[in-house]
Amino acid sequence: MEGFVHPDFAPVIEKVQTLMSKRSAEGGMAVAVYHHGELVVDAWTGARDAAGTPWDRDTMSMSFSTTKGVVSTIVHRLVDQGLLDYDVPVATYWPEFAAGGKDTITLRHLLTHQAALHEVRALAESTETLLDWDAMTKLLADALREDYDITALSRAVLTKLAEAADSALLRELLGEEEKPRLKEYSDGREIIDAILEFAPHGLSAAALTGIFRKLPPRLYSIASSPLAHTDEVHLTVAAVRYQAHGRERKGVCSTFLADQIRQGDAVQVFVQPNKNFRLPADHSAPVIMVGPGTGVAPFRAFVEHRAALGSPGKNWLFFGDQHYTYDFLYQLEWQDHLKEGALTRLDVAFSRDQPDKVYVQDRMIERAKELYLWLQEGAYFYVCGDANRMADDVHKALIAIVKSQASISDEAAETYVENLKKNKRYQRDVY
Repeated sequence: MEGFVHPDFAPVIEKVQTLMSKRSAEGGMAVAVYHHGELVVDAWTGARDAAGTPWDRDTMSMSFSTTKGVVSTIVHRLVDQGLLDYDVPVATYWPEFAAGGKDTITLRHLLTHQAALHEVRALAESTETLLDWDAMTKLLADALREDYDITALSRAVLTKLAEAADSALLRELLGEEEKPRLKEYSDGREIIDAILEFAPHGLSAAALTGIFRKLPPRLYSIASSPLAHTDEVHLTVAAVRYQAHGRERKGVCSTFLADQIRQGDAVQVFVQPNKNFRLPADHSAPVIMVGPGTGVAPFRAFVEHRAALGSPGKNWLFFGDQHYTYDFLYQLEWQDHLKEGALTRLDVAFSRDQPDKVYVQDRMIERAKELYLWLQEGAYFYVCGDANRMADDVHKALIAIVKSQASISDEAAETYVENLKKNKRYQRDVY
């Protein structure tokens, strides 16, 4: 062997040489021993690769589980002395260990490999990949990008962060009496903002992943009919981009599709059935559709489907967005459907094209007489899009239209609309 050994530690080298002599395959090894902070053994021998390149002082190698034997021996001795217990949660002795949902893990779980704290091997398909630094880094990055929600800031996330960062300020913000302030803080912010503010010195990898939840799927309405586009499914996606609290923000799924996916790439998708939000079985029934912005997606599919079937039922679309020039989704298609008779009426509202903002509910009020007549003829009424304001404003407009056109009370108008719901003639797909 080459290197240095203190005479008092010569038996260590003898043991190493014995181990090497018993190896049936080529290889190499190194050993370093410190005693009270002093280097007493620093030696190496053998080859560092299959080509037989000699091991030298600067050869680096992967080291797995080198401390487990020592730690487990110490743990067993401490248990014998009554200072530790195999079946008591580790967090009892080390409170910080409870972060990330590890509060119930015991020493027995750790010593018998039942804690599931280390699942890197599940990312790799082979040992070669596990030993490939660049490949493993990419796999871990992919897991953060595809498997975890690393943006959405919620009370649950902040609670976990408060534990992981041991932040008194964040615990105060999470107090019951601070709910309004917490809501104000969370609005427009993401997890990165909270980490920078309440964990300025950073978090360990385990603590960081411990605060994330699994990435939930994004549900998009199908914007095409299989009768018009065989073996295809179309989506209508608006890339979400905005600035808040001094930082550029992006929609997770929308900008993934817009910026990272190229033609020919594969993405994970599934179909989520909606048993109610669908065209009436009666092909002659009139249909009224209110879909501003990307909420127009299912109505493109509705009109395509009825056109392909040759359905005699009338179709009326209310569409809205900010600007006619930039935001008129599927404009040419709607114009073609109007010419061909598949679309009976089209009313649009572009809120920023004039001094006074105009929305789809305003167009509904303007067409109150005709809209009510359609309802009296048995029309089905559909709404798709923003749940925060638009859907509620459209609902109120519908009640106002029924009240004014039928000359009835508020209560009677609300009952009329409620009966539309009960008869499945008023359907909403809002988000």
